[in-house]
Amino acid sequence: MMQANQKYKGFRVLNVVPVPDCDSTGIYLVHEKTGMEVFHLLNDDEENTFAFIFATPNEENTGVAHIIEHSVLCGSKKYPLKDPFIRLENQSVNTYLNAYTTQDFTVFPVASVLKADYFNLMGVYADAVFFPLLKKEVFMQEGVRLEVEGKNKTISGVVYNEMKGAYSSFESIAMDKPIEALLPGTHYATDFGGDPLCIPELTYKHFKEFHKKHYCAANCRVFLYGNIPTEEQLDFLEKNILKKISSAGKKAVWPKEKDVKIKKYFHAYGPADSESKDGTNSVICSWKIPECVDRVRVQVEAMFLSSLLWCDDCAPVQKALLDSGLGQDSAPQTGHYISMKYPMLFCGLRGVKTEDVKKVGSLVLSKLEELCRSGIPEDDIRRVCMEVEFSNKEIVRISGPESLAVLSRSLRGWGYGAKPWETLLFTAEFERLKKRIASNPNYISSIIQKYLLQNKNRSLVTVTASLAWSKKRALMEKKIAARMYRESDKDELYASIQKMRKFQAKPLTKKEESLIPSLRVEDLLAKKTKVFAKEEEVDSVTLFSSKEATNGITYVHVAFPADVLCAADYEYLPCLCMCMGQVGWGGEPWDKIQTKIQCVSGGIGAYPQSSPVSNRATSEFWAKPYAGREWVIFRIKFLEEYTKDALSALCDCIRKTDFSDTARLKDLVTSQYNSMRTTIIPYGNAYSAMRSSCTVNRSNALREIWEGLSSVETAKKLYSMPVKKLAAKLNDIFSKVRKGGAVINVIADKKGLSLFRSELSLFIKKSGIHSLRKRHANSDSDFYAMTNLQGFKTLCPSGSAKGNAVQAEYIEVSGASGYSAYVFPGSEWGTKASVAEYVYAHLLSTTSLWNDVRMQGGAYGVSLVPRSDSAIIKYSTYRDPNPFASLSTLINAVEKDFGKEISKDVVDRAITGCYSSEVVPRTPSTKGAMAFFWKLYGIEASDSLRHLKMLLKIKPEDVQKAVSRIRGNVHSGKYVVIFGSEIAENPLKKTQKKGNSPAQGQICGKYVKIML
Repeated sequence: MMQANQKYKGFRVLNVVPVPDCDSTGIYLVHEKTGMEVFHLLNDDEENTFAFIFATPNEENTGVAHIIEHSVLCGSKKYPLKDPFIRLENQSVNTYLNAYTTQDFTVFPVASVLKADYFNLMGVYADAVFFPLLKKEVFMQEGVRLEVEGKNKTISGVVYNEMKGAYSSFESIAMDKPIEALLPGTHYATDFGGDPLCIPELTYKHFKEFHKKHYCAANCRVFLYGNIPTEEQLDFLEKNILKKISSAGKKAVWPKEKDVKIKKYFHAYGPADSESKDGTNSVICSWKIPECVDRVRVQVEAMFLSSLLWCDDCAPVQKALLDSGLGQDSAPQTGHYISMKYPMLFCGLRGVKTEDVKKVGSLVLSKLEELCRSGIPEDDIRRVCMEVEFSNKEIVRISGPESLAVLSRSLRGWGYGAKPWETLLFTAEFERLKKRIASNPNYISSIIQKYLLQNKNRSLVTVTASLAWSKKRALMEKKIAARMYRESDKDELYASIQKMRKFQAKPLTKKEESLIPSLRVEDLLAKKTKVFAKEEEVDSVTLFSSKEATNGITYVHVAFPADVLCAADYEYLPCLCMCMGQVGWGGEPWDKIQTKIQCVSGGIGAYPQSSPVSNRATSEFWAKPYAGREWVIFRIKFLEEYTKDALSALCDCIRKTDFSDTARLKDLVTSQYNSMRTTIIPYGNAYSAMRSSCTVNRSNALREIWEGLSSVETAKKLYSMPVKKLAAKLNDIFSKVRKGGAVINVIADKKGLSLFRSELSLFIKKSGIHSLRKRHANSDSDFYAMTNLQGFKTLCPSGSAKGNAVQAEYIEVSGASGYSAYVFPGSEWGTKASVAEYVYAHLLSTTSLWNDVRMQGGAYGVSLVPRSDSAIIKYSTYRDPNPFASLSTLINAVEKDFGKEISKDVVDRAITGCYSSEVVPRTPSTKGAMAFFWKLYGIEASDSLRHLKMLLKIKPEDVQKAVSRIRGNVHSGKYVVIFGSEIAENPLKKTQKKGNSPAQGQICGKYVKIML
């Protein structure tokens, strides 16, 4: 290990410090000649992570930093390809590969579990960020361009289309406005991602100048995490970057802040998702905490106050807001924002009437004053302390390795002048806060006064949903496109588009294909993480247990069979599950119950679950009473020393929950509906995928009923239902579910399992759990019928225009973004054919489809993924400016590959990319939950290993057979397009104008416009 003041390859070690919160030693270095900073968290983790970080603050709305983030990964000096990023996705063993832009930084993080692969990835990324080609064609592709087709002039570009999607989401706009209100006169008041109305102002010249100024060694921080020695990483940086650069450049200078007074009341508009929401308001009380020397203390105190006061429904300020009736539910923006130069605090309500806006602000301030006078209940302080202690101990993985969260926490301080480890020492700082609270009864009141009541840097922010706002922006976009065309040199415009198309369409040579380094398939091990659950009977109840290194946390699942219900009751299960731990029981009010739960655990929840049974399931499995059933699964997690109290709380939840507090139930149903309807625009790809597969089998139908557009329709129905009638229905369903018996699953370390077993018999007895009862005889067709949305009209007989078996649904929502999904038959799980289709789908996603849908088409994302458990293949596009054309793109791509020779090198690279998904590290709790899931649905650990071994043996001829099968099946499936009313490419408008005759060439299928 390196030592303080040690010099190595031009670097000097500034500090070597223990970072106990990360089980690491922090090594902080600077390259003396250039000023590049390096921070390495050295530990035993084999999943190593690196990130290149550049400070990119700017005062523009053009999204220049965001567009450069995309563009540098589209060709560099050493790797002059048009798509190095997706080549890495195709052929590396990365466990995380991405880039992102924030208000102040552009970050390029990557992780891998294999050392050789890690350095391959670092080499490509280093060349990309320091030596990119930044061709004009890439600027047009990733950023912005004018497309001309006949009389139609439209603006396109990957980032442009991404941000049009963001500007179609009310909640996305509402998140930005409090920041804009609190930080006027600063670069934070602009949109770092880019405003679609301003992105066209960015010039190619400025784009290149911005990169030259900001992407330099002096302005670069390098974050490292894992077990690869620091010296090896410095060797790599010196050889691949520092020896090659001609100039160190300069550190970025933060834009000068103008002295602009914060408005007491700030009003802005955002898109309305329906006529019924036009004119409704979200109101957010917002505070800016001034910059200070002790950033860590301020951040911890801000997080503490946010959790204490409003981050839970039972928190005193939030409960006062909900009880007031001034709004429908909590504003999603409620919380703390501490990742920028200035920490900020937000709380508020959604669905507020205009005449009640100021009442929200007054209520928040009066409640804070009351808390300062009367003090904070001790249970609320215990609740927050448990939350903090739990989050510090739990090993989590959310959309990537835990090192990504560590990187973000480090940058909170490192990016603004603190040492890179200071904002990682959370536990010690929180302990100091607890001591201050314990020694001074008025301490919490004093920080409420300091950060909130006496803080004049505050604003009451109102964001109003407006249909007129969206229409005005759509009109402005058309005017900008017309102006761009009018002011352009027509010959130059058409020539540049043609040149870009040629650049995009040009196939790679064999030499270019071999430029990106890749591991050999022969070097990849057929090795899987052990996943195991022991099965036994305890007091006639089936118990599954997994011994895992959970760091002193115990995870418990109690699964009740949902299939004791009739089919009609299934649509209520998401609402039932949402209520668990959120409503009262035993005569106690819901907020006291919620606080009690949070004082002894990391929370109680429930969820419905269904899955296809493995086609390799044995007769022994089918004889089990739990085999292949649908479930309502309760879950709780707790520190092992709280085993008795936590199980007592779960027992009460199972035995005593009722729905008699109809006011609380109405709040929950309203919140659920509001939250669900606002997810359709940002997650349209997921919703279209669920609809496209909802009649494949029973489990897919249930997923649509519980999570898809059908569930949004149900949430709307329950929101409108008389609440007493709903309460009676939920009580009846819950009673039936409880009577169905249960199975139990526990995940813990040795001590945790011992403590759990000592309380288990009492828990089973008190909660009334017994062995499983038989299922109700529901037919699959009952559930398929429940996926039918209301209001569909037939444009023309589905598939008649093309003479194939494609079923099509076109679903119109508000906004200007598009999504599509298509599901067609594939091979069954566990077969060589399914694995070959997996390899080909990965290859196609990262080559032809990426080129055609993303690079040329301007969509933000595209994927082709087999779901062999259901014997289907799923194709989807994300934030797609022309989702109506995406199915043809898939069919054409497959057709081009049919009969074409596919080399061993190409197949091996795709196998390597698939392998990365197979070896992603799993947390202890995830392994235990997976073992439980496998038990319920007949999957053996040997099946998973067998799948991996087959993957590593796939040959070119196997993939060519997969192409042939897919070509034969791709014309028989279900196609679902979800599109915004303001989308530029909308052939439905032409169809509706011309009539319904398929001979006229319009699209066919079923159409509905969803009014939320």
